[in-house]
Amino acid sequence: MQPIPDNSPRTVLKQACMIVVISGLGGLAHNALSPQGIPIDYRVVKAKQAAKTVQVAKQVKVPVIALAAVRAAAEEHTATFLDGRTPASFAAGHIPGARNLPVLDFKRYLKSATAGLAHDSPLVTYCSSSHCQSSVTLARMLREEGYTQVRAYIGGWQEWKGAKLRIAKGVVNRPATPQQLIEQSASPSVTVTGMKNPSASPSATTHAIPQTKVTSAVPTSPRKLGGPSRLPAHSTTNATVPATSPLVGLKEAFRLFNSGTCLFVDTRHKDDYLKEHVDGAVCLPLETFDESLPSVAVALSQATIIITYCDGVDCNSSVELAQKLHEMGFKEVRAFVGGWNEWKKARHPTRSGEEER
Repeated sequence: MQPIPDNSPRTVLKQACMIVVISGLGGLAHNALSPQGIPIDYRVVKAKQAAKTVQVAKQVKVPVIALAAVRAAAEEHTATFLDGRTPASFAAGHIPGARNLPVLDFKRYLKSATAGLAHDSPLVTYCSSSHCQSSVTLARMLREEGYTQVRAYIGGWQEWKGAKLRIAKGVVNRPATPQQLIEQSASPSVTVTGMKNPSASPSATTHAIPQTKVTSAVPTSPRKLGGPSRLPAHSTTNATVPATSPLVGLKEAFRLFNSGTCLFVDTRHKDDYLKEHVDGAVCLPLETFDESLPSVAVALSQATIIITYCDGVDCNSSVELAQKLHEMGFKEVRAFVGGWNEWKKARHPTRSGEEER
């Protein structure tokens, strides 16, 4: 005689809990053993992000500085801090004594941010966090302006605030007016040479000068996907392009994606791109722009509209790259400010690995 199975609610609940626990342990084991596993401890994620930014800093030969040294420099007033975030973020909170020098508005803020500083003054740049590479970009841009003692604080504002150190709020310095910018310039336009000047700053143009004279090494007329793919190595086409790049939100980005005439350009690290990216996107990290450009040049020249993106609203790389492509002669370039995080959250089409072209 077979025993009668116990189907009481208590027994069923215990069995369900055991299935959930076993499944969870199996999932954790698979995640831990898989090379594509997601780190459970966010500290691991932050450490990886910081390591990537440090690697980029090494590539462009920008020295970095850690929190302890930053704190000492702030308390002893042995360095001037330059905050590369937007004016709104700076006003909401910043390291005491810091000056605002937004990467995206570098030229307009440069004079007020460096007032009274010698070219050998110790400077420390920072942005929002270790995931933001604007601290390195800003340090590089300052070095190109002749400042020799510049270090990048990789941990940035989030690490400083997380350490519960003293903070300041409000506006410290203001941008130059359009008239002041014109008076500072030798001419009413800035000349940029595409691909012949690898060290050209991504903010070589300014918001105050409405148009920029460009000598480009790439075609400036948009072409539909699948058209001619020639990209002259040293052609010189004069074009007048806007000094800023329009921003698009998720709805417009998805509409353009569905149109089939745009190209998404991922500015994140190559390993992040390979793990997952917007379907059809190419990889062009801002900090390795010169090395990565040849591999995507054909795709860029064929696109009617180019849409750049990075991680999300706290990342400036999409706007920086859009401006840089504008300077090279691409007219229809837009920056998707919501970036990868917003696209992924909306469950729009994505892909892993390299794209076949």
